[in-house]
Amino acid sequence: MLQKGLHLGALFYMPPHATKWYLTKDTHGVHLTKLSHLIDHIMPYRWTYNSDHSPAQLDLWAHNALAPRWLAITVLSTLFAISIPLFMVLGTIAFWGLLPFVIGTVGALWFGLERNQKQRSMYETMWFGDDNVTLRHTPVQGDPLEWDCNRYWAKVNIYENNGPLRDYVTLRGNGREVQIGAFLTDEERRALYGDLKRHLT
Repeated sequence: MLQKGLHLGALFYMPPHATKWYLTKDTHGVHLTKLSHLIDHIMPYRWTYNSDHSPAQLDLWAHNALAPRWLAITVLSTLFAISIPLFMVLGTIAFWGLLPFVIGTVGALWFGLERNQKQRSMYETMWFGDDNVTLRHTPVQGDPLEWDCNRYWAKVNIYENNGPLRDYVTLRGNGREVQIGAFLTDEERRALYGDLKRHLT
């Protein structure tokens, strides 16, 4: 019996419980990409695989539940809702007394949401070469930070309770220990640890 799957608007068929793959293309060519745990646009990290099913790249990004379009809709909706009382006092002294508070509230909301958007723009990319692995952390501000190590010596660790975060995942090798996926949730970091453990063993 065949099972119907849906990804990016395309219908395809696959056996039940089969591993789901789709083609991705970049400057290095076409790769088979495996859906990790959940559909890739839900899970905030994605594995890209070579044609021989070996890992080629791992992309991680911070949660960003509010897309830019919805940010604008949220602010405009708030502006409309809190402006309704202004219409009741239009042309009076009370109107001019309330107007600064309305403008201040909407401005503060916009500033907070915009700042949150920027804070969520950080991401990480990990490349798997034949001999080396490289991790690049791109912060909100500042230059990207990189770590590389021979694949044989690269080790993945998880600190369940004694790290700066619960289930804190790190990579160790080449004389350094670096964090990975700190912006993920606890459950996502545990899943990431299992994936990295499998691919670096």
